[in-house]
Amino acid sequence: TSAPQSARNCVQNAPGSVVDRSTTLPGAFCTQFLADCGADVLMIEAPGGSPVRALRGWPVLGRGKRSRVVDLRSGSGAEELDELLSDADVAVTTFSPAVLADLGIDSEALLARHPQLVITHITGWGRRGPWRDLKGYEGLVLAKAGLSHAVRRMANPPRPSYVCVPYASFAAGHIAVQGILAALHERDRSGLGQIVDTDLVRGVHAIDAWN
Repeated sequence: TSAPQSARNCVQNAPGSVVDRSTTLPGAFCTQFLADCGADVLMIEAPGGSPVRALRGWPVLGRGKRSRVVDLRSGSGAEELDELLSDADVAVTTFSPAVLADLGIDSEALLARHPQLVITHITGWGRRGPWRDLKGYEGLVLAKAGLSHAVRRMANPPRPSYVCVPYASFAAGHIAVQGILAALHERDRSGLGQIVDTDLVRGVHAIDAWN
């Protein structure tokens, strides 16, 4: 039987080349979906390997992806990354603004050098505002956004509870996918890439079934 129309469209519209600089679950979800749709995903891993490899779901999250070790903290790391981005359609990162600044990877400067590139940020809290450099842990986002309190009636006696399903990460990853595909569609007209932003806070509220 033929694939559903939505799946066929997904394959047809997938970006050709994705440089995956993500080190956390939402980035892995995003690039896994793109790889499944036919994109050539290259994981950029630090010496010692990506933290995603330690997750129990790694055999699924890593499927269909290539890998290359690049030490972004070395003298040649930035040049090596720049060379990879010159031929890429999309770059995905989950680094916080503080870490990106520490590495000397400025997205606006990257976009100026690679105007065709769609640069995608998936953070815990967004790249602006007072919480932007907080750790983007799923549990921390759920607690600070009030979701742990919202599910308190699931516990006996009722109390703020931790939801073990990473639905903030899953939603943020797929919001990023939608942003990437929309940016690529726009690039077909303008010839220019852009910066796409999403975060776990927006993700968790996008599919919040409690409120």
